[in-house]
Amino acid sequence: MAGNGHGAGQPVGNVPAAASPAGALVITTDSDAYCRTLSKAIDAHGALPREVSDLERQGEGLCGAGKIRSGIVRLRRALLVLRKQLPRDDTGAP
Repeated sequence: MAGNGHGAGQPVGNVPAAASPAGALVITTDSDAYCRTLSKAIDAHGALPREVSDLERQGEGLCGAGKIRSGIVRLRRALLVLRKQLPRDDTGAP
């Protein structure tokens, strides 16, 4: 990495990488920008079950109050709930 070089997809210390929907690795950090990214991913699902919208609202509130890690936990939990509720593809595709 040249200079600061903290662009998308570049490793930053020991920050864990998360797989994106396209399969590419994306490096995440505990930041307000990551909170917004998670919120956008949740909103992309359209109509949300109450549990998911409650978790999203709590997560956004915590991120806005500077409690980034706690907010990210709520937002990621909301995404997990959504993924469990999505219909499965029975064609055998991964």
